[in-house]
Amino acid sequence: MNYVALSVVALVCYAMVAPLVKLATRQIPPEVAVVITNSILALMAFSWAKFQGKSIMPYLTAKPIWLLVGAGIFLGISIIAYYLAIGAGPVSIVVPIYGLFIVVSSLMSVVLLGETLTITRVLGLVCAVLAIYLVTR
Repeated sequence: MNYVALSVVALVCYAMVAPLVKLATRQIPPEVAVVITNSILALMAFSWAKFQGKSIMPYLTAKPIWLLVGAGIFLGISIIAYYLAIGAGPVSIVVPIYGLFIVVSSLMSVVLLGETLTITRVLGLVCAVLAIYLVTR
């Protein structure tokens, strides 16, 4: 499956997360919800890596492991904050604000990874920010 198809699968599946978490956090605290969902994520990720024949241990001593540790810390903070926000506020506002990570990540890819920023991409990012602003009003 190519990266566009995988992106669509990710989009469809991730779109289900916020509404399901919001429904669940009516009776289950967000702190518990994040543990349950992310335990399932960790189990699925581990199973997928094993199914693909990937051994995890050799990579734990590779230099880029610190990049993954940093990413994991940022991911942990963001997901916990996201679940707390979903538990406390309307999904229709929380998700668009959280979704601004797409704009920030895109800009960081230019600065940190040297990716190209075209006028079309700039206009797309501006439209994304404007759309999120309008949706949260």
